[in-house]
Formats: sequence, C-alpha cells, structure tokens
Amino acid sequence: MKKYFLLILGLALILSTAMPLGAASPLEKDMAAFDKAYITAMISTSQGKRATSKKAMERTMVEWASFKKTHADDLIKSNADKADLIIINQMLSDAKRIVRANGSLNEAHIILEGVRDVFLNIRKRNSIDYYIDYITGFHKPMNAIVLTARGKTPETLTESMLSRIKYNFKLAWQSWEHLQKASFDPELFSFDAKKEAQRQACIKAETEALNKLKKVLNEGDKEEIIKAAVGIKPNFDSLFLLFSNFENVR
Repeated sequence: MKKYFLLILGLALILSTAMPLGAASPLEKDMAAFDKAYITAMISTSQGKRATSKKAMERTMVEWASFKKTHADDLIKSNADKADLIIINQMLSDAKRIVRANGSLNEAHIILEGVRDVFLNIRKRNSIDYYIDYITGFHKPMNAIVLTARGKTPETLTESMLSRIKYNFKLAWQSWEHLQKASFDPELFSFDAKKEAQRQACIKAETEALNKLKKVLNEGDKEEIIKAAVGIKPNFDSLFLLFSNFENVR
C-alpha cells in the first residue's frame, strides 16, 4: 500500500511540475492576444492618432477573426453569450468602418470602450477570472469621478457634484481593492521583469492617489478635492497602457 502511495505522490509531483497550478488556458491566452491589439486601438483612438488607429483596428480585426474561429463554440453556452458575441462583432465592425472612413476617432473610441464591458459580462457568466476585467471594473467609477471634477472650480463644484464624487469613490475604492487582490500572470500578458515592476509601481502610485482623494474628501476642501479627483487618472492610464502593443502598429 505504501508503495502505491509513493508512486501516486511521485506522479503528482511530476504533473505539478509539468503543468503549473493556475496555468493560463488556451482561451485566456487568446483573450490576452486579442486585448493587446484591442487596447492599442482604444488608446490610439483616444489620443486622436489616425494613422496608428487604422493600423491598430486592422490588427484588432485580425485577432478577433482568429479568436472567433477558435473559441466561439467555447463561449456560446447560453443565448446571452451568443447575443453578446454578436454585439462585440458589430461594435468592432462599426469602429473599423468609422476609422477606415476617416470619421470621428472619438466616436470610434466610445464604441470600442463598450467591447470590454460586454466581454466582462461573458466572462462573468462563464466564471472566467481575468485580470483585465478588474481594470475595467475600476475604470467606470474612476472615470465618473474625473469627469465630474474636471474643469470645475470650488465655486462651480456643487454639492450634488460632490455627492456624486463621494458615491463613485466608494465604488472605485471597492473595485481597486479587488484589483489589488487579483492574481496576475505576467507570462499571460508577456510582461518581463521590467514591465511587471512598472505595473506594481502604477498600482502603488494609484493607491496613493486614491488615499489622497479619500483624505481630502473627509476634510472637505473643494479645491483640493478637484485636484485629487483629477489626479487619479494619470496612474490608471499608465497601468492600462502596459497592456497595449504599439510595436505591431508602427
């Protein structure tokens, strides 16, 4: 009996070495490959870079076609999944058409932003834990805070606006805590040691910015609140940029 126990233990050790616990699945790897192209398109359209946006959209459509061909059947487990994949396909097609026709890059960017929200819903339904979804979850309340405070003065920042900032800060804080606790696989997103150090530095800096906003919200100084509210965006943008790949669109 002891002999069989040792044999099983030995096999388990071999398998655990050959297949690391928590290793990314082929589906997750292809999601990450798509996101590298897709995030690049989102950033370039946001920055108003037309030539780069065209290249990034073309690259995104190539990755999307590959992803659909390989994994559409894996994700169509419900009518909701099927409907969401159709929505993503339409969003990407619309954004591509606008960019190709030299249309509004801002309009294309807004359409592209919706893709990550729909993908997040698909992954939630299929119990897929995916790091970028934590970034997406934080983005919405973070952006609401920034848009509410941007361009305001202590005189024009109303109590209603202040209440909105406080409400979204609670949501942002919760989402950020989830992101900090989320597991991250550097290999999945092609992060070398330098890039991983940059990710950790961005997280540290953003945590400090959020703590500063929390402090001034408690103190009530509107001028400081406006500065701190707008100040939570740059570090987030730097974090998000790490998941792009502009090398493929130059």
